[in-house]
Amino acid sequence: MSVLGGRIFQIAHKHRIFLHYTICDFRILHTSFKRGVLLSKKTKRFSAKCRVLLPWFIVSMTVLGSHFAADAFLETFELWSHGKIGSISFINVGYVIFFAGMVYLLYRQKDNFFHPRSRHLSNESPEEKEHLALFLSTIPPILESSHGIPNGLRLSHDIHKDLDTIKAMKDGSSPVRWAWEMPLRSVQHHCNKLKTLTLVCSKESILQVHLFLAICKRYQFPNLQNIYLLARRDKRPELVEMWPINNNVGLNGFDFESFDELSNGMWYLIRAFRRKGYSESETMIDFTGQKPTSVVAATMTFNREIKAQYVSTISLKVLSYDVFYTSQTEFGL
Repeated sequence: MSVLGGRIFQIAHKHRIFLHYTICDFRILHTSFKRGVLLSKKTKRFSAKCRVLLPWFIVSMTVLGSHFAADAFLETFELWSHGKIGSISFINVGYVIFFAGMVYLLYRQKDNFFHPRSRHLSNESPEEKEHLALFLSTIPPILESSHGIPNGLRLSHDIHKDLDTIKAMKDGSSPVRWAWEMPLRSVQHHCNKLKTLTLVCSKESILQVHLFLAICKRYQFPNLQNIYLLARRDKRPELVEMWPINNNVGLNGFDFESFDELSNGMWYLIRAFRRKGYSESETMIDFTGQKPTSVVAATMTFNREIKAQYVSTISLKVLSYDVFYTSQTEFGL
């Protein structure tokens, strides 16, 4: 009986060792896959930059080659002008061949110079950013008496738990629809890295911004340093600090149907971020739920490191869009 027990123990021990190494191999494969995906993204970005820089590199080499070729022709003409034939200079011949080759390569790049430039829309999974700006939508006035929170919903101090509760209530027999669910999901995506949150309000939502701020303040985001409000004072954009004290006295919201107002406001925000030393590569603009704001937000990303995102109303996932100029002969729109 003891021999049988020992045998069973040996078999179990072998299976445990096999399972341990299998799990380790899976973790190694998973880590390698994530690194491979990240490397692939970086390689694509580097390749795209090389395609943009290649025509200008060929131009510079063509100009340099023209200088060498001109010197080679000048030497030859000077000899001929003095009635001399001279000997063949392989260096000068090489200069002429180099220049001719650069001219040919420059001709091959004509599409990148003379074709109309178009916009390319790239969809990708967003990385967490330090600075998030979002357009705050309006909730029904009836919710103002309950601090902006729908009846039946009790918020905790955990944003992940609360958003799971909201999703469950939406799928229940009495679905709960809350306009501020999507802004909170946008914040949730960046909550571990978020340093500043900027709220862009309409003329209506600026009257409710204090309610949204109270909801955000209940969540203890580890790196959050400041909450800003982008609004208008005397028809001019202004960025004010709302953390830890609300300071929206005398401010008005933007007309979310006016492209001029929104564009001026967002350009002001970008310049203000630059003065504060905030990196464009760490800035994200969320445009969930508003068509005019989505156009303005996408415009802010044209050939900039700033990116735009929105929360899908179907999958509830955060999706990022990057818009940049590219050649129409490639994959431009």
